[in-house]
Amino acid sequence: MEIDLDAIRYIRRKFEGERARFMEILTGGSPKTYDEYKEVIGTIRGLALGDQILSDLETTLRKNQDE
Repeated sequence: MEIDLDAIRYIRRKFEGERARFMEILTGGSPKTYDEYKEVIGTIRGLALGDQILSDLETTLRKNQDE
């Protein structure tokens, strides 16, 4: 199975855009309760984790292409 590196980069850009949007929500003071704050933080963490997994996959795929 071949995975398109352009698709991985596209998804990573989308994750970054969403993470930036949630950071704006956080820094703008939108979360009014602790539960809302935790939800925003959890979303940011999830997006960061997803991006790291995709980054690792991209690195592995690039290395395998070079071999």
